[in-house]
Amino acid sequence: LLREELNPTREAIWSRVHFDTVWNKWVISILVPLYDSDEYLGFTGTDVELKTLLSHLPAPDSRQGFLIFDQQGHIISAPNLRFKRSENSVTSGKAISIPALNNV
Repeated sequence: LLREELNPTREAIWSRVHFDTVWNKWVISILVPLYDSDEYLGFTGTDVELKTLLSHLPAPDSRQGFLIFDQQGHIISAPNLRFKRSENSVTSGKAISIPALNNV
C-alpha cells in the first residue's frame, strides 16, 4: 500500500472506515511514509477508533448540525438526521457499539 512508487507525493494516507475484527471496533487507519533525507525506509501507521474521532466534534444543536461522509459518499455520522439503519451501507450488517452511529 505504501511502497514508494505508489505514493510519489509522500503524503499520509487515510483508510476507509472499517470494522476491526481483532478489537471489535470501528476504526479509520492512517499510514505515514518514513524517509531519511531522500531514502525511503518504510511506513508507520495507527488506527483511530471512530468513537474517539467523533467525540472531538462539536455537539449539534437545534440551530446547527453536520454530516460526515466517507469517500464513497456513505454517511459516517449524522447526529440530527433520522432514517432507517438498514439503508446505511456503512454498517455492512454488523452490530454497532457506538451510540452516535445507531442514530444514522
